[in-house]
Amino acid sequence: MSGIAVSYGTSEEADLRRMLSKLEHRGELTGMKVMGNVTFGYRSNHYVEGDGPADEVSTFASNGGIYAVCDGNLYHDEAAGHDESSYIADSFREKGNDFVEDLEGTFALAVAEKGSLLVARDQFGIKPLYYGQENGVTYFASEIKELAEVTDDINIFPPGHYFTPRQGFKPYNNQESFEAEKALDNPYKAARHLHKIMTRAVEKRIFDGEHPGVLLSGGLDSSAVAAAARKFYPKLETFAVGLAGCADLEAARIVARYIGSSHYEYIFTEEEMMKYLPEVIYYLESFDAPLVQSSMANFFASRLAAEAGCHSVLCGEGADELFGGYHYFKHLKSEEEVKQEMQKIVSIGHGMSFQRVDRMNSAHSLEAHVPYMDAEVFDFAFKVPIEWKIYGSEEVEKWVLRTAFQDDLPHEIAWRRKAQFSHGSGCSDVLAGLAEEKVSDEEYRRIKEQNPDVNIRSKEECLYFKIFREFYPQDSAADTVVQWACMEGDNV
Repeated sequence: MSGIAVSYGTSEEADLRRMLSKLEHRGELTGMKVMGNVTFGYRSNHYVEGDGPADEVSTFASNGGIYAVCDGNLYHDEAAGHDESSYIADSFREKGNDFVEDLEGTFALAVAEKGSLLVARDQFGIKPLYYGQENGVTYFASEIKELAEVTDDINIFPPGHYFTPRQGFKPYNNQESFEAEKALDNPYKAARHLHKIMTRAVEKRIFDGEHPGVLLSGGLDSSAVAAAARKFYPKLETFAVGLAGCADLEAARIVARYIGSSHYEYIFTEEEMMKYLPEVIYYLESFDAPLVQSSMANFFASRLAAEAGCHSVLCGEGADELFGGYHYFKHLKSEEEVKQEMQKIVSIGHGMSFQRVDRMNSAHSLEAHVPYMDAEVFDFAFKVPIEWKIYGSEEVEKWVLRTAFQDDLPHEIAWRRKAQFSHGSGCSDVLAGLAEEKVSDEEYRRIKEQNPDVNIRSKEECLYFKIFREFYPQDSAADTVVQWACMEGDNV
């Protein structure tokens, strides 16, 4: 994992040094390069076979005057044997700006040559990136806390776009095309194909020299990832957390015993939740109530994996968005409405579940991988008919995914009803109760009146907003927070 900092319009290094000082959690290695009016900086942890970090060139590379820096992972065959930045520099030399259309993976990158600059972000925004301007200089940064060191102008770099000073922001389309039609003859053939490509997606994300783990809630999504990873990594470790007696802990134990992983769990307390709430919000960079709830458990799970020596973790995010996991989908009137809603929540994932995955794992210097957002899996998911996702008279959500992995998991796990991370771990009720104690009716009314442009929807969100403001007082920082109104308690 890495964190990047880029400036365009100055050769001043002091600004980037201040920015990078806020990213120690994203890596021990650091470097900087000035090229006329473009300056690159990074922090990185890159691991090779053995115990120590790799040479810094793994994140910051040059090729005949072309320099590149990248936070990300590339998964297609052409990138094999290259570190990401070297591959980006080579590809830019060969194809120019269009090289981004051929990238498969997660990335926030910058590449420069002779004073020119291109900055790009992956299609789904799984890797974070922000930008802002100050005194004629444009800055790019991995996190808000970093960008806030040099400007009050904080904006989300749009996923699926690249930026050049001449063109501004320009959307791009990945050129990947996958043949999946033969697998769509019937739902069971589709399930078998999904099992194959999901297993392949997991395999691509287990790198030589890394010590991988799986954040295991005991739900279908993370359990399927763990079952697939176990095929390629016999020493797989799984990690589960929650309040004492919560549903997730018991479900995760069942999965771990079944697949034979080395299983770790951590039982946190209500007092610990209160203690670490400000730290969670600081790293998360959001006050959205459902997101903070789910991030609390994610924070403890990531810490547990880091303490066990993991370098990276596999996560189950993305399955609900792609395979109809949210119960409110069942109330939509047509297949087209369901498809549009799935596309909508994928499009805001960069500020919801993918933001949680990145920030909570990065807070503990872990690289997080999201196999469900693999290009091949994503492409196939949107070709699968809705009635195979929400299936039968009982409207079983994620039916095709359940069927795909039902032979790899205990029956009660493969067909376990969806429980959002914050509910399964026991966080949501505790945090809501804490807010009732900490925020009076008068304070809630006053803060809403003082911030008319901020959508504060509950006392709980008011509490989170107060903490968020302590760290990020800029109005533009609050504008980056993505909020989503859900039905029946579903959230991402």
